[in-house]
Amino acid sequence: MTTLAAVPTTRTRPPVGSPARWLDLFGAEWIKLWSLRSTFIVVTAAPVLACISAWKVATTAYNNWPSYPDSFKQIYDPGHDALFPVMFCLLMTIAGVIGAQTMLGELASGMIRTTFIAVPNRSRVLLAKISVVTAVTTVVGALVAVLSWAITLACYSDRLTAWSWSTPGLGRWMLATVLAFPVSGLIGMTAASLIRHTAPTVFALFVYFVMVPLFMGGSSTLDTLFHTGQLFTFVVNSWPFSGWIFLTALGPTGGIVGHHPSATHSWISFGAWAVGSVAVVVAAFRSRDV
Repeated sequence: MTTLAAVPTTRTRPPVGSPARWLDLFGAEWIKLWSLRSTFIVVTAAPVLACISAWKVATTAYNNWPSYPDSFKQIYDPGHDALFPVMFCLLMTIAGVIGAQTMLGELASGMIRTTFIAVPNRSRVLLAKISVVTAVTTVVGALVAVLSWAITLACYSDRLTAWSWSTPGLGRWMLATVLAFPVSGLIGMTAASLIRHTAPTVFALFVYFVMVPLFMGGSSTLDTLFHTGQLFTFVVNSWPFSGWIFLTALGPTGGIVGHHPSATHSWISFGAWAVGSVAVVVAAFRSRDV
C-alpha cells in the first residue's frame, strides 16, 4: 500500500496582530458604501441632472441663437451651457452627500465602533474611506463632464458650430469639473465627521455649496461694512465653486459676474480644500471618541 504524504498548504493569512492590509480595508469600505440603499440613487442622480440641465440650456441657446446680437455671440460661453452654474451647485452638494454618507451611515448605526475595534489604527480606516469616496466621486465627475458636453454639442447641432471636442480650454474645463467632485466629496466627509448627525450635515452642505455661492457677490459689501479690507473677498474667491466657475469659462472671464480668482488661485484652492478636508477627517476621530 502506498502512503500519500500530506503536503502542508502555504499560509496566505497575515500573522495575528499585523496591520490590516490596504486592499482589504479598501474593499471593506467599498462594500459598506454600496450596501447603503441611497448610494446608487445619489450617484445616479448627478449624471442624470447634469444631462437634463445641459439639454435644456443648450436647446434654449439653439432656439434663441438667431435673435442674439453679434456682440453677444462673440463672448458666448458654452462651458456654462453644458454645466449651468446654479445646477452645478446642486451637483457639488450631491457629491458632498456621497462623502458624508460614508461617515454618517456608520456613525448612526454605531458600526464605526466595531470597525475601530477590529482595526485599531483609525487613520488607515479613514484613509481607506477617503480613497473610496475619491474614486467614486471622480468617476461620477468624469461622467458628468463627458455627458454634459456631448449633449450640449448635440443640441447645438448645425447652428452653433464654433465649438467641438477640440475647443481651446476644453481640457481645463473637463479637469476642473472632474476634480470638483472629489473635492466636494471630501468636504462632505469633513462636515459629517464634525457634525455627526444626518439632518444638520445635509443642511450645512446645502448652505456651503448652494447658499454661499448664490450670495458670494456681496463679499465686497461685507468688507466695506465691517472694514475688513479684502478678507471676505479672499475667502469667497477661495471657495471651490469660485475656482470651478473661473476654470470652466470657455468665453471671456470678464463676463463672469462677481469676484473670482485667477487660474493659479483656483487650482491652489482645490488642492487646499482637499488636503485640509483629509487632515480634518483624520484628526476628528483622534481627538473625539465615537
